[in-house]
Amino acid sequence: MSYQRRRRITMTVYVDPDQKATLDRLSKVTRVPSAEYVREGIDIVLTKYKKHLRWAVTHGLR
Repeated sequence: MSYQRRRRITMTVYVDPDQKATLDRLSKVTRVPSAEYVREGIDIVLTKYKKHLRWAVTHGLR
C-alpha cells in the first residue's frame, strides 16, 4: 500500500533493541525508511485480525 499521499500522525512504539537494530540494518540495505516497514507491519496485523474488528462492531463494541 502506498503511503505517499496520506496524512500521517505521530505514534510512539516500543520495540526490543534487537528489533530496532535489525530494522535499522534492513532500512540501510534496502534504502526503505524503517517507518515504511512499521506501517506495512501494521497493515499485515490489521488484515490478519480483521474478523475481530467486524465482530466488535457487530456486538456494539468500538
